[in-house]
Amino acid sequence: MENIKFRQFLKDAYRKNGESFHYWGYISDGFVSPVGKNISDFEGAQYTGIKDKNGEGEEMCFGDIVYAAGHGNGVVVKNYYGEWGLNYAEGFIPIHDLIMEKDLGEIKGNVHENPELLGKSNA
Repeated sequence: MENIKFRQFLKDAYRKNGESFHYWGYISDGFVSPVGKNISDFEGAQYTGIKDKNGEGEEMCFGDIVYAAGHGNGVVVKNYYGEWGLNYAEGFIPIHDLIMEKDLGEIKGNVHENPELLGKSNA
């Protein structure tokens, strides 16, 4: 069985003093929480298997906010067909299309910690 990698975020209700904690885990191993935390304190974000900056940067996860040239900041989502892409108010753009056109930029943040990065025009 293939390991499915997740980034886990500490839920807002469990953050203290602006704490912004995330932790990597694998579904085949179960989610192992850091000492003193319960798994129910976390939200999971699946790793896409893709890196930003056209495959050469950070690991991209569901809910990350990623810049794409000509489009702005979009949210990483998986569509009905299981295809990863960036979601915008005007629609869905598959990540593989952005990589082919060399338009995929860098991760700017994520919906858990940086919702302000999504202007009025982005979903």
